Amino acid sequence: MDKFTSKDAIASFSNIDRNMRNHRDYLIEIDGELGDGDLGLTMTKGAAAAVEAVGGCAEDDVGAVLKKAGFAIAKAAPSTMGTLMATGFIAAGKALAGNSFLDSKGMALMMRSIAESVKERGKANEGDKTILDILFPVARAMEKFEGGDLTALMKEAVATADGALEKTKEMINQHGKAAVFREKSLGRVDPGSSAVVLVIKGFAEACGAFCWE
Repeated sequence: MDKFTSKDAIASFSNIDRNMRNHRDYLIEIDGELGDGDLGLTMTKGAAAAVEAVGGCAEDDVGAVLKKAGFAIAKAAPSTMGTLMATGFIAAGKALAGNSFLDSKGMALMMRSIAESVKERGKANEGDKTILDILFPVARAMEKFEGGDLTALMKEAVATADGALEKTKEMINQHGKAAVFREKSLGRVDPGSSAVVLVIKGFAEACGAFCWE
C-alpha cells in the first residue's frame, strides 16, 4: 500500500469505533484504578460520533475527514481525553487539508500534528505518563521510516506504540486524577495511552498492517 486515501481515513475511524466498543470494559477497568473510570464511555461515545460524521463524507480530502471526525468527537465527548483527541484530529486535518491521499511522509505529519497539538493543549511533557508517551515515540518512528510502503510503516507504528505503552508502567502519573496516586501508579499502564494505542491500530488496520487475532 502506498496511498492512504479519504476512504482509508473513513475506514480507520470505523476500525477505531469497533476497537473502542470491544475494549470498552477494559478501558473502564484500568481507568477506574487510577481515575474516575469513564474512559471507556468517553472513547466509545467519541468514536461513534466520529464514524457518524465521516461515514457519508464524499470529499476526496483526507484532511477534511480528519477534521470532521475531530469536531464530532469534541461535541460528543467533551471530557479531558475527548478534548485532547479532538484537538489532535482537528490539527492534523488542518495540516493535511487539500490532500487527496497521504504517502509515508504525510502519515508521519499526521501523527506529528496530533502529538504537538495535544502537547500544547494538555500542557504536559513526555515522561509524565500521558498519551504523549505514545504519540511522540510513534511520530518519531514514522518520521525515521524509509520507503513508501504504508503497510510496513504502520507495522512499525504499532510495534512502537505497544513498546511505548509497556514503558508507561515504569512512569509516575503527573497529571489529572491519576496524579493523586503518584507511586501507586507504578506498574500500571497509563489508561489514556492504552486508548491511543487502539486508535493507532485502527489506522494500521486500514493499511493492512494489523489484524486482531
